[in-house]
Amino acid sequence: MVIRKELSGVVAEPFSIGEAGAEFLGNRPSRIPGGLLMVCDSGEAVVCVDILKYTLLPGYGLLLLPGSIISTESVTEGFRARYVYLADSVFQEATFKLEADFFRFIKEHPVVRLDLDSLDFVDKWAALVSCVVAEADNAFNSRMVGNLLQCLFWKSHDKMKRFFGRQTEKTGRQDEIFHEFMSLVKTHCRRQRDVEFYARKLFISPRYLSYVCTHNAKRLSAKKLIDMQTVLEIKIMLETTNDPVQKIAERMRFPDQSYFGRFFKRYTGQSPLAYRFRRNEKNPPTP
Repeated sequence: MVIRKELSGVVAEPFSIGEAGAEFLGNRPSRIPGGLLMVCDSGEAVVCVDILKYTLLPGYGLLLLPGSIISTESVTEGFRARYVYLADSVFQEATFKLEADFFRFIKEHPVVRLDLDSLDFVDKWAALVSCVVAEADNAFNSRMVGNLLQCLFWKSHDKMKRFFGRQTEKTGRQDEIFHEFMSLVKTHCRRQRDVEFYARKLFISPRYLSYVCTHNAKRLSAKKLIDMQTVLEIKIMLETTNDPVQKIAERMRFPDQSYFGRFFKRYTGQSPLAYRFRRNEKNPPTP
């Protein structure tokens, strides 16, 4: 199986299956337009899904919903993983009958350790899909792949309900509040960065929200988490658009470009323009 070097070359395809190496995820934040499934076979990768950190080890699986942001903090040279990428339309068609709790679980647990039964299923499933894809002249090729994708997600849903159901049933109220908060931040951080806004949405006090966050996110406050997601959104815009910094500041509802620049530099150590130049491997602008 050919090792794909970059995810950016995969997301342009409606469906792709293959093997990923150490360079696959890249070293910059990327918003995934479709669904991505990865199973680590060797090596280790430390990744951030949105702003939360996870470690991919052999036997661990990663499942990202469309719109997720992923970045790599570190990866070993021997990292190898099998991947399946689905464009958003293909993902929606394969998962539209699944229950809402499946998607909630994936949002809260994008990386899980797979049991032996799941790993064996993935091996057999990948081999069958590869055979179907290889038959390019098969008139029912796309339908067969679609049915196999539905089979994969139904299997995942069953595993989630049977093996993780008890865990989710025992989830405490604080954990539920934290995950609801993170979902709200992802949705609203371009317009709202006040802790009070999110506390009102959750029907709790700002003080209690900050308490919940510090106990569920390695002592990071609610405000810090909001700002981290905001910086991540800014990085994506700086890297994937040619919009002037002033326009990005306006889109993110900052009062002016100067405050926007100070905010970004406080978290990254450089100005938005310098960040854009550096990430594009150009010389930074002169002061």
